[in-house]
Amino acid sequence: MNYKTTLIAMILLSLFFDSHCQEIQKRINKNAVRFDFSSLILVNSFSINYERTVIYKEYFKTNLNAGFGGWAFSDVDHFDTYWGLPFSINIMAGKKHHFDFHYGKVILAPFGKIENMTRFYPNIDIGYRYQDFNKNSFFRFFIGINGVGFGFGARL
Repeated sequence: MNYKTTLIAMILLSLFFDSHCQEIQKRINKNAVRFDFSSLILVNSFSINYERTVIYKEYFKTNLNAGFGGWAFSDVDHFDTYWGLPFSINIMAGKKHHFDFHYGKVILAPFGKIENMTRFYPNIDIGYRYQDFNKNSFFRFFIGINGVGFGFGARL
């Protein structure tokens, strides 16, 4: 008689309370490839970057970036072009619509010149990034030292 009362009580309680026996965690693609283009009157740049998500929270993400690209600097009387290796950290706040902050350095080497004039150039920008982590593609708009730019990419 006692087990029937216990069984009925358990069935009634299970109808009114939500239970989670196993929660399925969704797999997040942590790797991405991104293309960035930016332009200012005197500075133009493009780059292709590998991006790795190192911190992933619901409203906060941090990525490490490394890439390859080209930079062009113009002045009144000359025009210099460089190959670039950008390295940066990217901090995003938001769920799908992100505030995007980039900080890093670019190692620049002269294009087509033999002399060793490697230099470091800062890579800082802030902007907007749309990225739904349930989908693979994303895009971003930013303003920074290299000018106004946009980027797009895909999760791997």
